[in-house]
Amino acid sequence: MDPQAAPRQTLQKDYIKSFLGICKIAQIILSIMTFAFSSSCPWGSLGGGWVGFVSMTGFINAVIYFVLHLFNTIPPVFVNYFVELISYAIFTLFFFIAGIVAAAKGHLDGLIVAAAIFCFGALVAFLMDTVIQGLEVNKAWRERNARRAVPTSEPAHI
Repeated sequence: MDPQAAPRQTLQKDYIKSFLGICKIAQIILSIMTFAFSSSCPWGSLGGGWVGFVSMTGFINAVIYFVLHLFNTIPPVFVNYFVELISYAIFTLFFFIAGIVAAAKGHLDGLIVAAAIFCFGALVAFLMDTVIQGLEVNKAWRERNARRAVPTSEPAHI
């Protein structure tokens, strides 16, 4: 195998400063803060379990994608953008539901109110990333279709 053809896995320092990198960092921080506040109060049977589950799985998902993008291990192909788009769309919906659950039980404790606030903050961060990924999927889809539809120079004979 040619070493020049192998993809290079290098640290992308510019990714941390980019909009997507900042979104991922915000998702990581807001998800772990939501988890910390939701698990500090004993309200597991009242919806706290759902909020904790969503925040921790969102945290793990954001960390995995952050590391994959930071070390340039995701090749820029249509399928990878689409999988990431679906993942972030699902977490956007989950954080919306978890935020509503936490806000509805906010009268029980101030920590639940804090969890709801950070949950809606994480919702905004995941929503921004979903929109950006949607634009990337649209761009990759158009490029893929443009490569397929290469016009021929010969007229078709019927």
